Formats: sequence, C-alpha cells, structure tokens
Amino acid sequence: MASGDSSDSSKKPHEQQQNVGSTTHEEDFAQGNYGILPLIQSKEKIDRQLIPVHDINEKLAKQTIWVRGRLHTSRGKGKQCFLVIRHQSATIQAVVCVNENVSKPMVKFATTVTKESVIDVEGEVTLAPTPIESCTQKDVELQVKKMFVVSPAEPRLPLLIEDAMRPDDPTSEGLQAPHANQDTRLDNRVIDLRTPANQAIYRVEAGVCKLFRDTLDAKGFVEIHTPKIISDLESQLDAGVRQLELDIHLMQSNDVIYHLQLIDDKTNCYCLSECLQRIRRWSEMNPQHYPIFLFLEIKQKFYEDFFTPLTGGVQCQHFQAIKSQLLEVFSIDSFIRSEQIRGNHPSIRLALKQQRQNELNANYTYDNYGWPPLNRSLTKILPVILDDAYNGAADLFNTCEPLMNFLFIAQQALDRPYASIISISDPFKQEQKIIESAANGLITRILLGYDGQQLFEKYKQARKYDINIISTDSVQCDNTPLCRSIAEDFPSSAPIICNKITALNFCNRTMLSLR
Repeated sequence: MASGDSSDSSKKPHEQQQNVGSTTHEEDFAQGNYGILPLIQSKEKIDRQLIPVHDINEKLAKQTIWVRGRLHTSRGKGKQCFLVIRHQSATIQAVVCVNENVSKPMVKFATTVTKESVIDVEGEVTLAPTPIESCTQKDVELQVKKMFVVSPAEPRLPLLIEDAMRPDDPTSEGLQAPHANQDTRLDNRVIDLRTPANQAIYRVEAGVCKLFRDTLDAKGFVEIHTPKIISDLESQLDAGVRQLELDIHLMQSNDVIYHLQLIDDKTNCYCLSECLQRIRRWSEMNPQHYPIFLFLEIKQKFYEDFFTPLTGGVQCQHFQAIKSQLLEVFSIDSFIRSEQIRGNHPSIRLALKQQRQNELNANYTYDNYGWPPLNRSLTKILPVILDDAYNGAADLFNTCEPLMNFLFIAQQALDRPYASIISISDPFKQEQKIIESAANGLITRILLGYDGQQLFEKYKQARKYDINIISTDSVQCDNTPLCRSIAEDFPSSAPIICNKITALNFCNRTMLSLR
C-alpha cells in the first residue's frame, strides 16, 4: 500500500501539471492579442491609424480605434484591470476585462506592464456610466480588445509622474503623500517634463514662438539657424575669465540657473549647487588663480520669472539660502567677505575711502580693511549680488546679515553704506561717476552690452578710465576690433592688467604665469 500510494502521488503532480498546461492553453485564446512587440527594424510598415487621446470623445462611441500612449497607472481587480493611458497632457481610462476577446492571462499581463511604458491599445469607445474625474476624457472609456507594449519602461523608475505632480510642500495642503524634490526632478528631467504643468509651460513657449514666427513670415523674413556656442564654466575660466555671472531663479529646494523663462532658458549647469561645484573643482585644479568675482543676479520681474513676483519678491531668507549654498560647497576661508573689507569702519564705503586716501599719500600698507593685496587674494572668490536693475538691497541691508557681512552688492549709487562695486552701463554718459568711483576706492564694473551697441567704442572709453571689470554679452568675437584689442591688452589670456605704479612687484612679475 505504501509503495502504491507513493506511485500514485508521484504521478499526480505530473498529471496535474499537464492538466494545468492544457487548461491554460485552452483558456489563453487571446494569446495573439497581447504581448511585447519586437524591435521594428523597418521590417514592415504597420497600416494602423492612431487616434490622439485628446480627440477621443462621445462622437467615437461604439467605434473600435487604436490608441498609443504611456501607461500612467494600472490597477488590477479580480478578472479586470483598469488602465489610465496618457498622451501628452490628455488621459483616458481603459478597461481590460475577461470576455470573448480577453483571456485571464491577458488581464494578468496588463497588470504587470510597468508604468511609463509606451503601449498600443485597440479598444471600443464606450460612454462612461459616471464621469471619470481622474482623467481628462471624463465621459468615455476604452474596452480593450488588444494590447501591445511598444517600449517597456524600467520596473523601478527614479521618479513617478504622480509624485512629480504634487507640490514641493505637500503638508501645506494637508496631504501626506510622497513628492519629488527639485534635485530628483532635475536629475531625471526627461520624466519630469511629462507632468501637466511642464507640458503647459512648453505649450505656452511654443505658442509665443509661433506668434513671432508667423508675424515675421508674414513680413517676408527668412528664418535661419546660426550656431550658438555656450561655453561651460570651466572653459571660460581656462580662457582667463575671472568674473562669472549666474542668473538665479528662486526655487524652494534648489535655486535654478538660466537667463530668461521661455525665451532663453539654455544653461550648462541647471542648479546653483552644481555650478558652484564646477567652480570649486576648477579652483582646486588651479590653486594659484587670480580671485574670481562671482556675480549673482536674482531674476525677479514677471517677464524673467513667474515664481518670484508671485511669492512676495526677494526677501532676506533668499540671500541667507544663497549664502548657505555657497558655504556648503566652499569653506568660509575661500571667500573675500564684505565684513573683511569693512574692518572696524562704520561702513564699507568709508573703509574703502580711507584706504584710497592712504594710497594717495603713498601709504600702501594693508591694515586689515579695504581691498586686500593680490598675494592675499589668490584662489579667493568674491560673492556679489547684482542689484543695479532692481535697487532692492536698500530696504533689506540693515536687517539682513548675509548682505551686511558676507555678500557684496553691485549697484549704481556712490553714497550707499554698502557701495563697493559700482555698475556702469555707458562710459560716455557716466564719466563723472567713473571718476568719483575711482577717487573713493570703489571697484567699477561696466556692462558693454550686446552686439551692435558700440561695443568697441565703449571698451576703449572703459580702458581710458581704467575701469576694473569689463563684461559683455557679445558672442561674435572672431577677428573683430573689440577682440583684437582685448587680445593685445590681455596677452596670453591674462585675466588682469596690473597697475604699473601702485601694484606690487609680485603682481607684475607673475601676471602671465598665474591663472
């Protein structure tokens, strides 16, 4: 009996396996209606009309159509699976339910398809019994007959669309759900761009560009595409540039760097922290470089940035956040700070004025205030807030510690207590201001402007008055008078010209060997 029982038990699993296999084969009558498509490789051209999701409505009811989109969400329940298919910003619900066209294995397959996979679905359009509030196509749904995966997504994605769609601070709305921070979004930008908010932004941008293009086309203009080369920070520093300007757009988790929204949002380092890390790496590889002026401009007008004006404008907390980000990347000793220039004087302006008076009396001793000599400035960074376009520092300076003790403020007024770096836009119209700035020991910075705005004439005028920092947005620099003159004035891409009278011998001797 024992051996007989053993023999029977040994046969039963095999027989059971055969029965299961045959049953599965019999039940999977829809095996040709689903699966993962092979790579096309131009072997055949599929004659299939795909209907955009946003075009599916009640007019297509009872019609069988093909739809292609990304699998937004899926939820299996018994013998059916509910899918949400997304194409661009439109979504529709699709139902995979066991019937004469759909088998149980097909339903199971639908539940295993990973989110964000590209799928092709054939289904009948039916009217929804109740409005589907979670989809843009609320009044219709698809009864799936066929389902194929065109491009499967990774099983574990670094970012889910529903998480990226939530606000950065979900608790503010009483939500306790996962959300994606700014770093995660930017590291996985290809996924983040699929959110409805980003889709809407780029549609507005495309609409603005189309209006400009249509207007110019109607007036007979011809559109051409010229190469625009954007040098990264390291290349600019290697070329001898010692002033960098970063346009900051304030965000809740990490400030973003680019010029203007919609119009000019190209950049080589999107996060402020990434830009700073690049500068630090270059500085470590070039340990004897001249000081770097790091100009930071917070974009705060509506045409520059929507977020900042809508959230109350620039406050002291934003300058504190910038200071914190700087100190997360660099040590505090890496900076020349405003409090060091002020020393024991009531203000930076008075400290620099006293230093200049000493120099005019042939006293070049550094007394721990005023601009430090070059041998104390090598490898240092001067963090400067550009305020000449907004004049907002006046209201915050006396109560904002980063502005008082850490950051410099570049602006146009000579009589402010924080006057240290004076911005000049036209050296012809502002000659007197240039003279007074130099007489008070202030650094003068001129923005020459863009191509075609008398760049060379402004440059010659700036050199005439020995303006300290010269900046231009010009990108046309091949064999132009401006660039030929710069090449002659700054040999071997030397970032500075030493004053032959007042500069230490150290400066003139090492001008070409230091970087």
